[in-house]
Amino acid sequence: MAAPLLKNLNMPATFFIVPGWVSVFPDYLTWPEVWLLSQERDTIRNSRLFHIGSHTMYHPFLEQMANQMSSQDYQTFLDEEIGESRDWILDVTGQNKLFLALPFGDGANNKKIIDTCKKFGYTGIRHSIWNTITQSTLNIWSIPSLPILSFTEIEVIDDWLD
Repeated sequence: MAAPLLKNLNMPATFFIVPGWVSVFPDYLTWPEVWLLSQERDTIRNSRLFHIGSHTMYHPFLEQMANQMSSQDYQTFLDEEIGESRDWILDVTGQNKLFLALPFGDGANNKKIIDTCKKFGYTGIRHSIWNTITQSTLNIWSIPSLPILSFTEIEVIDDWLD
């Protein structure tokens, strides 16, 4: 729904997708739609208008899962969630850069998650911890964002922007 509006404004955006949901759920994107989004061009710079980012393969709580399995099983789990998601997205879009958005913001600054993203060639990680970024403290592996959900009130957005 947002893509046509953004396209009309020539406004770049990143869509973080869950590949395990693509073409599975009726109201979710299909792989042809993901490809089409990734092909939109900025009319001024002739660069990609939209990027597709990863929201992991199936959108689990990443850090919480560490408490439920051995260290080796946890690494296998991260490899599947982070690596498989990357493979699907890059295969369909042909992009050469990819960010991960942590599901639920879970796992910000987690060394195993960061190392797994680096191993699979990610460019950075986006999380949901507020007020953690300034120009002098920018860490590409820990970029905060504001999750906007159906129940998010406008005051929350106003506070974030202040």
